[in-house]
Amino acid sequence: MSQEQTSQDVQTATGAADTVSNTIQDTADNQPAKVYTQAELDAVAAEVRRKAEAKLAKRFEGVDVEKYQTLVQKEEELKISQAKEKSEFEKLLKENAEKFNSKISTLTSELTRSRWMEH
Repeated sequence: MSQEQTSQDVQTATGAADTVSNTIQDTADNQPAKVYTQAELDAVAAEVRRKAEAKLAKRFEGVDVEKYQTLVQKEEELKISQAKEKSEFEKLLKENAEKFNSKISTLTSELTRSRWMEH
């Protein structure tokens, strides 16, 4: 695209924006500005809040918050318990491995001694 074409596109877009701006200004000039009272603003805010609360209430309808919190707490306790059990299991596994390695070493050395004595 040439620089001349780009310049023409910008001018066209600017002209269109000016036309829209003028149309909006003409419309605004023909109508008086709406002034809202504090009571009207409060009523609109209250309605928006009511609708948002209703939407959330519908979404979480039937959800018992205390029961949910209890379930979450139990789940965390279960995770901790499982981690402890895993830790204990790994500890027992390590102890058993050490016992068996010790026994294997003892038997290996006895076998080596008995073979050495035979020679």
